[in-house]
Amino acid sequence: MLRNFFKTRALNKYLRVLPSVLREDYGGGPQYTYGQITTAISKYGLSDKYAHYAVALFAVQESIEAVFTEHFPELEYERVRKEIADRFFAGDLDFKVNIRGFSPNGNTPGGTPTCGGSD
Repeated sequence: MLRNFFKTRALNKYLRVLPSVLREDYGGGPQYTYGQITTAISKYGLSDKYAHYAVALFAVQESIEAVFTEHFPELEYERVRKEIADRFFAGDLDFKVNIRGFSPNGNTPGGTPTCGGSD
């Protein structure tokens, strides 16, 4: 239960903070490198424990499998992406992150979503 709380809090912070700081620090995207994402997580004081979610959200898709193999060998990218899709994008595995912002209704410009679902 407590683990889910911390994961949910980290995911919400990634979704609230990272779109704007990645855009400010590295340009308008739409995707970023593993190094840019993890640097932003560290620079802005976000938890790195769940960095694989941030990478799955914001990393360059063409190299994502290699990034997961190298940096998160114990995790399967498709599983992480499915969890994100189920929580934030109504199960749409083909979601694309709008770096300009999120709304409570999904990936459209506006507010910030909150984590839903369960482990």
